[in-house]
Amino acid sequence: MRLTAGWFSQWLAQGDYCSIALGENCLILDSQTETEEIPFDEWDGAITVHRGVLWGSFELTSADQEYCWIVHGLPWHQCKAFANGLLEAYRDWAQGRVEKLDGLLPEMINRIDQYTQQQGYLRDSAHQHMYRYLDESLASTGLTRDLAASFRPMAFEKVAPWLEGNEEWVDTANEKWLQNEAEKWASWFDKCESSPLNPSQREAVLINQDHNLVLAGAVPVKPVCWWRVQVTCLQATSLTRANADAGFR
Repeated sequence: MRLTAGWFSQWLAQGDYCSIALGENCLILDSQTETEEIPFDEWDGAITVHRGVLWGSFELTSADQEYCWIVHGLPWHQCKAFANGLLEAYRDWAQGRVEKLDGLLPEMINRIDQYTQQQGYLRDSAHQHMYRYLDESLASTGLTRDLAASFRPMAFEKVAPWLEGNEEWVDTANEKWLQNEAEKWASWFDKCESSPLNPSQREAVLINQDHNLVLAGAVPVKPVCWWRVQVTCLQATSLTRANADAGFR
């Protein structure tokens, strides 16, 4: 399935594309000097047909709307029928992928809701687990993020930020949680030791990340609240003058 410009129009359109063909899940564009394949997942699935004085032309746009291909000099009387054939092939290709996306989107959104609505500190491990699930689910559909967003814009609007990580949202949520917990336990932090805990000590008690590094100075008495801090590994280093002389500076 191919549509090609006549020899005279090819001569006039030197350097531009003058032929378009349907490949296997792709479009094939030819100029007099090169051939370019456009996979369906890089095309937005639309064709603008332009009519000139003598010939027609096709204008195609990339899925991310950042690039445009134009095929010049095509026989006008064949343009519309050929364009419809390309669009039908694209729809057939997309249908199965969109149906699979429709089957996965409810659980993808449910995972996001479970993560964002949980009460407590949002750990990196839970964040990464959700990200991997979303990324693998989308990959299984065979659709790019741009195409998925174009086919299901409203539903995918909630998913898209989390496929980029959305670390800023997580950091903001954790900061808000720490602030609320610090206010909730303020009276206890003020009285659990002979002097109130400072902000850094309070954060160390409250934070509940997967791995926490707590550095405490070499003082005779440590706050009794340190037992609440969960750590994977503790490493103690004594920074004495002897250490400094040995090279610990």
